[in-house]
Amino acid sequence: LIVGGEPRGTLYGVYGLLEDHFGCRWFTPAVSRIPKQPDLSVPISSYRVIPTLEYREPFVADCFDGDWAARNRMNSSSARLEEKHGGKVTYFGFVHTFNMLLPPEQYFDTHPEYFSLVSGKRLKERTQLCCTNPDVIRLVTEAVHKNIREHPEATVFSVSQNDWYNYCECDKCTALAESEGTQLAPVLALVNHVAKSIAQEFPDKLIDTLAYQYTRKPPKTMRAEPNVIVRLCSIECCFAHSFETCDSMENVAFEQDVIEWGKICKRLWVWNYNTSFSNYFMPYPNLRVRNDNIKFYAANNVKGIFEQDVYTTLNGELSGLSGYLNAKMLWSPGYDEDTAINEFLDAVYGKAAPLVREYIDLIHNRVEAENIHMDIWIGPQHELLDHGVLELADHIWDVAEARVADQPD
Repeated sequence: LIVGGEPRGTLYGVYGLLEDHFGCRWFTPAVSRIPKQPDLSVPISSYRVIPTLEYREPFVADCFDGDWAARNRMNSSSARLEEKHGGKVTYFGFVHTFNMLLPPEQYFDTHPEYFSLVSGKRLKERTQLCCTNPDVIRLVTEAVHKNIREHPEATVFSVSQNDWYNYCECDKCTALAESEGTQLAPVLALVNHVAKSIAQEFPDKLIDTLAYQYTRKPPKTMRAEPNVIVRLCSIECCFAHSFETCDSMENVAFEQDVIEWGKICKRLWVWNYNTSFSNYFMPYPNLRVRNDNIKFYAANNVKGIFEQDVYTTLNGELSGLSGYLNAKMLWSPGYDEDTAINEFLDAVYGKAAPLVREYIDLIHNRVEAENIHMDIWIGPQHELLDHGVLELADHIWDVAEARVADQPD
């Protein structure tokens, strides 16, 4: 018997048996390893699995295939997971939804007080909401109710700040932010009101908001409602080293925020980053920190992780490997990092696998040995890529290509 909960626990049970006990692997949508075995007797008498994370999303274009996501037990909102796969975590309004919920072009001219007061002036362009305004709270709540009724297929509904600063400086918003020690406080007051309003009519729906940039700090006394997801974002960090070992000020501060949020939030999710958004083909040596950071998140009560990667195009810098590595760690944070990397390289690169591993070790060893920090905006002029590294990397790839010249795949 293989049994599991909804929406696709039984399917996970089947793939878990195939993967964990019979050695099957699904590395990319095109490359799998399905061993032939004369004996398929089940090697266990009883086995139960509860995922560490309730939400697991490797946000990389190479991994949006629905079959790949289901087989690797990812419930990604962006993956092409259909009804036959058992569905997925579905967002309505994925992020940065203030303008969608209360459009400035519709309301600003008649009600500028609905929008953020910055340096004594209400803003229509690049604005946020005045989250303590009673009419704003009422209108946003009504908009979310409407969205839920019109999109019953969605699981999570976003009530989150726009993707810029300009938070409201009115007296009421400022007083609340100062008393709680964070600009999240006015936002959370709005979000909690929405969440309490929908809880009875829609008990299975969740409200999502961000702890991002100016709202990243946790509040002193306020707490999110049980049906609120707080999505904590690591955008300022260095991703060459793990949060717990990096000496950059950004990582030290973020590590503390994760620890504090983990103490007070029952539904803490994380938005993490795995590439350079200045240049998708830039070498980005952060494969070795994935497992460390995911284990750190899980140990601090994080329940869901979104790993933002090269999502607008296929074949970014090692994108397939990045997605597979994330999948292994998001399902099982204790999965061995080197096992995941090496089994992927062997399957995808064949006889060239040792060379690709040599390249991976080259760039990772450099950032570790020289303590080179790396944010999500590095480009080809970054200190990682000096002439010595570039020449050696070129040589490694030339040898790798020559080794599999007769195997273009």
